[in-house]
Amino acid sequence: MDFKFKKETKLAIEAVMEGERICNLSYSPEIVNIKESLRDISTIVDLEIEKSIIEKLSESKYPILAEESSHNLKPKIDFMKPYWAVDPIDGTVNFINGLDIFCISIGLCQDNSFLLGAIAFPLYRKLYSTMGPKVAFLNGKPLIHKHRKIEEALISASFSGKNFDSKKRNNEYELFGEINDLSRGCLRLGSAAANICFTASGELQAAYGFNAKIWDVAGAISVATASGCSSIIEISKESNSISYIVGSKTIVSEIHKMSINKGLFAN
Repeated sequence: MDFKFKKETKLAIEAVMEGERICNLSYSPEIVNIKESLRDISTIVDLEIEKSIIEKLSESKYPILAEESSHNLKPKIDFMKPYWAVDPIDGTVNFINGLDIFCISIGLCQDNSFLLGAIAFPLYRKLYSTMGPKVAFLNGKPLIHKHRKIEEALISASFSGKNFDSKKRNNEYELFGEINDLSRGCLRLGSAAANICFTASGELQAAYGFNAKIWDVAGAISVATASGCSSIIEISKESNSISYIVGSKTIVSEIHKMSINKGLFAN
């Protein structure tokens, strides 16, 4: 199959698989850095995986926005051109607490578009990937999202690690409760990329979050949209942050309307 970014897709898959290998060889939850909050932390494994991914992706011509190095180096990215968004471990708190829901995520982005994605779940032995903008895979098998109504849906939310606005934070919690009551449940799994990948493959029917970092979700949004999920996003390039709703079409629309009413999304 011929498609744009074929070489980059191969690099991304190879990079996350090498990251999985490193994770399984050196599973060490020792915290080495606390960044903006008690939930925004990194371990030696994060650093080792990110170093390996950067080395691999450097074979391409595109700049790399990676979670750990970006905190220190503040790379200048032209968001109107393709760039890599890398999270060596999304769900680090789960990782250090011995929970299985964490993943290694790579996405290629340009402006508000998500061009490709590769996400590996080391302890689940799951690899999500794209092959062009309309084809997604889980362990080599095609993914096609099955759209459902909100009353049939299990949904998951992610919350930013830092409280930027107390009023909006309260509104986020209120929204969480309202969605929980309208659906089969609203969860918080501790990994935004996992939420979105599980939405693509049907364990969940929607995932949403506010003020996430773009490297948390770039690869997963690529997979979800390629699987047929609807999505609504708002990106703040100044802070590398993103608010998103991804999943079944009518559910995304309903959550979007509710979010607008609570001042969490623009019209």
